[in-house]
Amino acid sequence: CLTGDDGSTCIPITSNNVEIVASQDSGINSKARGSNKVKIQPVAKYDWEHKYYYGRLIAVSNSFLAYAIRGANNHAMIRVLSLDFSERSLLKGFTGAVTDLAFAHLDSSLLGCVDEAGNLVVWQLTLTGSKILDQIVVHIQRPEDTPLNSHRRLIWCPFIMDESDENQDDISQTLALLHEDR
Repeated sequence: CLTGDDGSTCIPITSNNVEIVASQDSGINSKARGSNKVKIQPVAKYDWEHKYYYGRLIAVSNSFLAYAIRGANNHAMIRVLSLDFSERSLLKGFTGAVTDLAFAHLDSSLLGCVDEAGNLVVWQLTLTGSKILDQIVVHIQRPEDTPLNSHRRLIWCPFIMDESDENQDDISQTLALLHEDR
């Protein structure tokens, strides 16, 4: 409950659903002075138009949210957030921008990513205690003279086996990596 005066205490609010109900004093015909106590801070801000981007910048599973960001000196990174806890992690080591990223499926903690040079990295993400641990399980590195290209994509096999099927370890272990027309 905000009183509307600038002398009241600021309260940080962190939640999945926040509803802010304005008082009558904030109406368009009110003579009351407005308060600047409600501030919104963006989690991520992109300066590109979606129509110019070919891959995915955001990937979601039942446990994690991952999104591509640009750090200092235009180095690409991936921020990983836990959906159940307030933990986060940062994945680095890309050549050029991140062109595509995806989880194997909703129940998976396998996150695949490809960058502009065509390097493929697949991480196994686990939440242990208060940390998101990332372990590289696949890393395919292209030659250093590979030209950068934003049309590289990563596609996981959408097949999920039934509980009665044998060999459960093979679930979503197949992926396709696209380099231009190959």
